Amino acid sequence: MENIENFICSICGDLHRYYGSMRFPEPHILGSMSKSEREDRVKLHGKLYMVDRKILLTKADLNLKINNMGISMLWVVWVKLDIHEFINKTKNDRSELVKMKGELVSEIPNYENTIGTEVNLFFHSINLEKHPQVEILNKVTKLEKDYHNGVSMNDLKLWMENVLYHPTPAGT
Repeated sequence: MENIENFICSICGDLHRYYGSMRFPEPHILGSMSKSEREDRVKLHGKLYMVDRKILLTKADLNLKINNMGISMLWVVWVKLDIHEFINKTKNDRSELVKMKGELVSEIPNYENTIGTEVNLFFHSINLEKHPQVEILNKVTKLEKDYHNGVSMNDLKLWMENVLYHPTPAGT
């Protein structure tokens, strides 16, 4: 019997559990470095990764609404920020919620061309240790439309089947 917790897979016929959340692999720039190279080039500031003092990466929470269910699926994705905007905003913006632009650097199954998708990130200025929240900016691609409009249970099932049988390779 299918419900929000389980689904019958159309590929193998077995009952699988839905993932309530999913964490995506590190972006290629981090995943391709040796341990010693990473120690030299990457500085960790809380949950922010500064690469070569030029690139700022962070994990961020992207919530995808499941239509008619009153719940969301949480994706922990990677986002690249403009380092200068980040420094300026964190020094000068005293709001409880700080907004800045970034771009996805995570490849998300079932969605084409997600790397480079423009997003807004919302940081809780009180706690930069917490993952910022992602807002997809426009409705041009399927990911952006699904973010704004939500997905059906059938779309979620198809996405889960794709993840189970065609996992995203590490380091993308």
